[in-house]
Amino acid sequence: MTEFTIFLENEFEVDKSIYEQWLMGFTVEQTFERRKALVSQGVSPKTVYNYVLSHYRTFEKFEHYLHRPRYFIGQFLFPLPMEVKQELVEKYYGFDEAVMRELLGKKLSSRLRKDLEDISVKTKLPLGACRRQFDNLKRILKQVEESEGQRIIEDIEQKFLLPHPLARLYAHIIFLSNNRFDTSRRKLSYYNFADFEFCASVLSHYWTPTSLTNLEELDENLALDIRDLKLVVARDKGHVEEYRVAVFNHLKSHTSLNPTEKLANQFKLLYRNVLNVGCDLGNAKETKDIFLNLVEKFIEPCALVGLSAADMDHLFSSMIVCFEQLSFFEPISKKRYVTAMTRLLTGIKLMTTRLYRVPKFSPLTRMRAS
Repeated sequence: MTEFTIFLENEFEVDKSIYEQWLMGFTVEQTFERRKALVSQGVSPKTVYNYVLSHYRTFEKFEHYLHRPRYFIGQFLFPLPMEVKQELVEKYYGFDEAVMRELLGKKLSSRLRKDLEDISVKTKLPLGACRRQFDNLKRILKQVEESEGQRIIEDIEQKFLLPHPLARLYAHIIFLSNNRFDTSRRKLSYYNFADFEFCASVLSHYWTPTSLTNLEELDENLALDIRDLKLVVARDKGHVEEYRVAVFNHLKSHTSLNPTEKLANQFKLLYRNVLNVGCDLGNAKETKDIFLNLVEKFIEPCALVGLSAADMDHLFSSMIVCFEQLSFFEPISKKRYVTAMTRLLTGIKLMTTRLYRVPKFSPLTRMRAS
């Protein structure tokens, strides 16, 4: 005689633990293995297996609608409370930072999707989870590209019904990918997703024309202002020394940092690097290495003279304050140059002090020891 297992439910319910296993890309068999504890409670293995299988079939029906969250929320086919539907959407578009770290700054192409097997191995996460996160990111990027003139975060919130913190994370990921910022260099391998996401928030706030409107690029006008300033600096031979003296006096009187002769020798290099980074903001070929430049042009030189992250914060803060006090400006251009340098130096300060703090930055440890 053929046996059948039938489930009768009065209400449409979702087992959230099974939903999370499904999102992770585990098979029915793998999820069943994780729920074997129920068997010892007097429930037959077959019943548990069919319970899991029933949920997986339901989630597969969900997925088509989850690609368009607003449609899913309004769908009467699944009689779930609104707050449950909202939670399902949020979890579906949630992601693992380790996976996103591997996708940062890269073109979301079919070739990259084929490389997800390598990412799965590296992150020790199921391939299904990696694919879901890749496809979600690509889907959101496509929507942003089609919404010209919209503010990215608000657009993601409205179209995908995501909470502000998650929408903000996606906006920063898209900002990094759209500008093709390279995060794959060996010297950058010490940094995690949170480090680059923080830097993206700084870049979008200080170095773009507006704060994440559509697919924003770095501010070419800021680059032009710094280029003009660099020409002015080149004509005034005493400017750099005037600036150094002002900064060092400010450090001595307002901070615990006592500038050394080594720092005095590095100041000219650091200032030149600040101007060079600013000049390159309008050049996509140069800006793709912005994070590597932050390490090599600021963090490493400062580490070589024994500065800590707090010392770097004091140094760049003093450079911001003292720049406005310099005497070589023409009154007509002073405001433009001061505004540009404040934006540039603030961004450098925030990003370098964040990246400097990473404890695994062993090259700096070796440099300080030597």
